[in-house]
Amino acid sequence: MRNIKSVIRKNIKSVSNEHLIYLRYTYNRKYVLFRTDVYVLLRYWNSKAGRVRKSFNYDKLNIILENAEKELHTLILDLRIKNIEPTLLKVRDEYYKVKNHFQQDISGPKKISETKFLTDFQEFIYDREHKKEVEPDTIKTYKTTLNKLT
Repeated sequence: MRNIKSVIRKNIKSVSNEHLIYLRYTYNRKYVLFRTDVYVLLRYWNSKAGRVRKSFNYDKLNIILENAEKELHTLILDLRIKNIEPTLLKVRDEYYKVKNHFQQDISGPKKISETKFLTDFQEFIYDREHKKEVEPDTIKTYKTTLNKLT
């Protein structure tokens, strides 16, 4: 029995009435689904073969599915080479680690130290308190928030 198969979820459809195709990895009679971002109409889906029937661009869609299955199978083999049991959690974690590796943007904003924020917040409270711009109850709420943050 194959432990990786392409499947669709019949109860979930897009606006255009297409179904999303998933990869199902089965281990110890339990499974986990991985999204493929490939959509197909239900009438063009061959559930026994796990492939798209003859339709517009069916051959390209099937190539995408085959490549996704090969990629997942390679990941499982890599885990086995490292003497790691390919459980559902391990495979899922590795799969998303590989997928999200390319999506991380290292040019994003740098982390600002928490102490700088706390000192700025203290200055804000002091400023509001001495300018009498807010009620004393609001100042009390600010100070409580600051204490909880510290």
